[in-house]
Amino acid sequence: MNKLSKEVLGWDGKSAGDIEKIYIRYHYSHDFSSQLIALCQDEDLNLGGTWLLKHYLENGGKLTTEQGQVILTQLPSYTNWESKLHILQIFSYLKLTQSTRTVLEHFLKQELSDSNKFVKAWCYNGLYELAVEFPELQYEVSELLYLALENEPASVKARVRKLLKKGF
Repeated sequence: MNKLSKEVLGWDGKSAGDIEKIYIRYHYSHDFSSQLIALCQDEDLNLGGTWLLKHYLENGGKLTTEQGQVILTQLPSYTNWESKLHILQIFSYLKLTQSTRTVLEHFLKQELSDSNKFVKAWCYNGLYELAVEFPELQYEVSELLYLALENEPASVKARVRKLLKKGF
């Protein structure tokens, strides 16, 4: 186990300040993105790994298409809602390809029934992102978005309204 993995394992899973300090210590490593992929694939480390990955991408970090595909195909295996949410929130940074489309489409539709409102809202966002990349999905996704305006809680509706405002 490398130093980064040990520090993530020692993180309490709650303190944003502590995980950000870990990011600051390691993000200049030449193989940081590869280390993040490994963290995200480890059941014991994926909460910290997905947080670090999200922070890395939001701060200008890049993944190769192949690394992105690994992350996207890993998404359905996460049991922690926060790990799911982190990956759902970085869809716009990742290349959505035909090879991941089926896995993602199934996962996103299934998770629309998740009890966690954050996950649910970002699943609608993920479906929107898929429909942008694969226009043949736009009609179906539009129907789901309009249906959400009728049936979902206010917090989910807010995300959906933003998506509808953007259009395809």
